[in-house]
Amino acid sequence: MIDDRPDISLLLQWLEPLVEWQSFGRQLPGITPDIITLIEQSETDLYHKKKRLITEWLSINKNAKWMDVISALKRRKETELMQFICDQIQVQQCTGGNDDAPSTIPAAPIVSSSVSVINEPDTSTTSGKHTLIKDSVY
Repeated sequence: MIDDRPDISLLLQWLEPLVEWQSFGRQLPGITPDIITLIEQSETDLYHKKKRLITEWLSINKNAKWMDVISALKRRKETELMQFICDQIQVQQCTGGNDDAPSTIPAAPIVSSSVSVINEPDTSTTSGKHTLIKDSVY
């Protein structure tokens, strides 16, 4: 699937957190500074700017691939978003595009089955008390 042509709706959904669309767009094969300028002048909100960028890129580059997106994100050092899209491509490949697969970036990494000991001063005595926290989620 990494060598497949990107699906515009998936790409828009997965690029939702991307704010610096211009610098990302400049890394896509076939997108020129003139195209970026035209999009900036003709579209008013971020979603439509990214949609127009992707639409233009897919129309210009008939050989567009998911790998181009990954490479552009890598060059822009958008590591978290790049990894998320790589993971989503793998999920899509494994599930055959099943809509039940997760498709949003988790708010924070999940840590499960962890045990921590926190030393807290006990105001009633001079010795400290220990609080055991089990199965915390961060």
